Amino acid sequence: MTKIKKGEADKKGMGIAGLALSIAGLLAAGGLLVYTSFFATGESGLHIPAVAGDKNTVEFVVSASGGATIRFGSLNDQRTETTPASTDEWRGTASFNSGDYLLTVTADTRNSSVSNQIACTILVNGQKVAENKGQTIALCTAGTG
Repeated sequence: MTKIKKGEADKKGMGIAGLALSIAGLLAAGGLLVYTSFFATGESGLHIPAVAGDKNTVEFVVSASGGATIRFGSLNDQRTETTPASTDEWRGTASFNSGDYLLTVTADTRNSSVSNQIACTILVNGQKVAENKGQTIALCTAGTG
């Protein structure tokens, strides 16, 4: 607009249109920022460990008499833990508000020379959505959608 006033450029209408669109874009971006900051219904994504207040819960359960290395979470966000030889079940938790996630839990024996009965289960909101057993490895996969 300054160059048009100085006579160095023409097409005043294009300058006004560009200025108006820029202002509209800034207002829209500001409105989106205010909306997501104050009115959104919670953080998206799978939360490991579970977050209090999320709408949905996920529980990963593994039993491995000889101990195991456990990888659990969603396809894009995995955690790894190890369990000692025990008859107790290992449990991992997660939560989410909305969205579709591919949940996985893999448990494999840490000592391949040991016969190890391994089982895995995935529960979403208390409902069993996947279950598997194996001698040295167990793999459970389920979708949330």
